[in-house]
Amino acid sequence: MYIVYAIIALSIAAIAHEFGHYYMAKRAGIEVEEFGIGLGPKIFSFKRGETTYYLRLIPFLGYVKIKGMDDNVEDPQGYYKKPLSKRFLTIVGGPLNNIILAIIIFFLLFSIFGDINHLSTKIEMVQENSPAYNVGIQKGDKILTINDVEIKQWDDVRTEIEKSNGEEIKIVVERENQILTFYLTPVKSEDRWIIGIVSGFEKVNIFDAFILSFKEVLNVIALFFYSLKLIFTGQAAGGLVGPIGIVQVASDIGQTAGIVGFIWFAAILNILLALTNLLPIPALDGGRIPFFIYELITKKKVPPEKENLVHFIGYIFLVGLLFVVTYFDIVRWIK
Repeated sequence: MYIVYAIIALSIAAIAHEFGHYYMAKRAGIEVEEFGIGLGPKIFSFKRGETTYYLRLIPFLGYVKIKGMDDNVEDPQGYYKKPLSKRFLTIVGGPLNNIILAIIIFFLLFSIFGDINHLSTKIEMVQENSPAYNVGIQKGDKILTINDVEIKQWDDVRTEIEKSNGEEIKIVVERENQILTFYLTPVKSEDRWIIGIVSGFEKVNIFDAFILSFKEVLNVIALFFYSLKLIFTGQAAGGLVGPIGIVQVASDIGQTAGIVGFIWFAAILNILLALTNLLPIPALDGGRIPFFIYELITKKKVPPEKENLVHFIGYIFLVGLLFVVTYFDIVRWIK
């Protein structure tokens, strides 16, 4: 099921990206000829205004056709006949929409589950027939000290239990404004000592969830550029992945980190899609930015035919790269 969820997450990110272009083009007064969802033959379509909307058989990815961008460049309602500012907003609308969607996903994640980057010292679950369960420790108890050592974070709990080396420990907890003390002996589980308790995430209010969402986006952006540095300096491990590789990664995260990890990755996916599209590579959104800069400096517009030729060459390159990356994705998945 996580493979299915991953495909849905990837498709939502792509559709959100195309809708960003669509929305900004409409706001800029640029006509949009088509906006569709899916691949394969059309199963449903209708026209409203100048735009044809459709749904294809396989509801995966999305597509938008902006008038005058690839053909009919002289159309007065087309892309190339609009001012630089409106063309710029139309292009960045896709990546911007992905960033906005990532913020929304992170906000919902933090609001519902808490701060996923910090585990609480409050017990979320007590396993039945475990040392903690047998002495009466309950869900909701907040651990204050272990062997008289103050517990400030969940890592302190792990450290003190591990230090016991299987000997009896003293745990002081707070329960409904009461201070309770328990004595219990950890048991060995694989290669570590445990007492049968599980933590949850630190709960946060809506305002903090909003702030954390922006911080998480900034952290991912910083990590993205750091990763680019590693790639260009030859220090990065592994290789590029395509849609199949992304689905596999998302599925693996879902199976190992559960629904919280999967939702987190869905937000990351939107940020990566936005930033990758802003790279100054022809055929990507960022491939148009050098032309904007040239026009801004020289006050002269690059002829649309020449600009489209550059993007066409870039498109051929990206399609070839996609085939190569997809091949290695399939090989990795088979292995």
